[in-house]
Amino acid sequence: MEIFIDESGSFVAQGAEKNSWCIVAAFACIQKSKYRKILAKLKCREGVSQLAEIKLNQIPENSYETFLIELYQAGGVLLSVATDSGLNDAKFVKEHQENQKTLLLDNIDEMEYETGKEGIRYL
Repeated sequence: MEIFIDESGSFVAQGAEKNSWCIVAAFACIQKSKYRKILAKLKCREGVSQLAEIKLNQIPENSYETFLIELYQAGGVLLSVATDSGLNDAKFVKEHQENQKTLLLDNIDEMEYETGKEGIRYL
């Protein structure tokens, strides 16, 4: 299984204007080559170089929808989370960070690799 993760936006704790959207998306698939062909087809259809990263603002919405349907029909799974940084409350963000730190440290023994454990301790 392959998992591809990408993000967009400025993930800031405070000071962002409203409608400062931040998104993290993960795409999971079994056969990478099948999905790369679908991406190549999208780039060709929209006149984007095969070597370039394609951005959402480069393609019309209906083409993007077709691309997502083709990925789904091929058995891929796309998950995404979005947040508006303009709505972040500094106190809430700090509490969230502390909770995440606690969860990571509480589960550090479940990690398989020592280098990962060291990274969590360092963080």
